[in-house]
Amino acid sequence: MFTKELLEREPHPGLVLDLAALDKNCDIISEKSNNKKVRIATKSIRSIPVIERILANSSVFQGLMCFSPKEALFLYEYGFRDILLGYPVWDASLLAKIAKINKSGGKIICMVDQREQIVFLQSIAKQYDGLIYTCLDIDMSTNFFGFHFGVRRSPLRDVTSVIEIAHVFPNNPI
Repeated sequence: MFTKELLEREPHPGLVLDLAALDKNCDIISEKSNNKKVRIATKSIRSIPVIERILANSSVFQGLMCFSPKEALFLYEYGFRDILLGYPVWDASLLAKIAKINKSGGKIICMVDQREQIVFLQSIAKQYDGLIYTCLDIDMSTNFFGFHFGVRRSPLRDVTSVIEIAHVFPNNPI
């Protein structure tokens, strides 16, 4: 039984977690996914053992989505190899590290939603003889009965804008 005194003796920050409830939640998500892959958002889970436990729960859980390149590099150091950066990155020094890691077999994927970002990432990869994986951030928001559902995070909102930016990639089959 947790008591106030017990918690006061523990170093902070701390975590009290019902592992049975976590496992049950993972099972429910796994069942409802219909075998679609689920990427874990690490900005909501700041514990390596918890992330490892979720990923070990089911093959449905695959890969991580993180907030920043520093977080991605930190997670890579702890053995995670399928990492998506959820937001565009412009820090050349951190991108150089990511390009080198990817060239040596890692997989840190950079989110992009502008032509300039793609060109910048291509220049970093070339400059450091590295490899940068990219993922297009497409706004999938929608409106129903006058209500907006979505985040309005990306300027890529229609087929035309997605095709235009896809042409920026080298050797593009489109």
